[in-house]
Amino acid sequence: MTFEMSDREIVEKDIEALYLGNLNTVEFDLDLPSRGKYGSTINWESKDERFITPEGTSNTSILRERRSCHTSHRQVYVRQCKPV
Repeated sequence: MTFEMSDREIVEKDIEALYLGNLNTVEFDLDLPSRGKYGSTINWESKDERFITPEGTSNTSILRERRSCHTSHRQVYVRQCKPV
């Protein structure tokens, strides 16, 4: 018997499995995955690209100057193809 997760369950599992490290002390570029552990396609956005790009490149010189809280924003889109 095979258990198949719904798209919603896949997205929830992928969000739970994401770990980017301590985002309060970003000192290096982030490795932002484009696929979730369970198959979701992940697209990243940056609220302010002066600090970090959607690709995860961080401007550490500005980040060191500005000690403030940063909120990560994730949008997860699911596209699941099934064989015919």
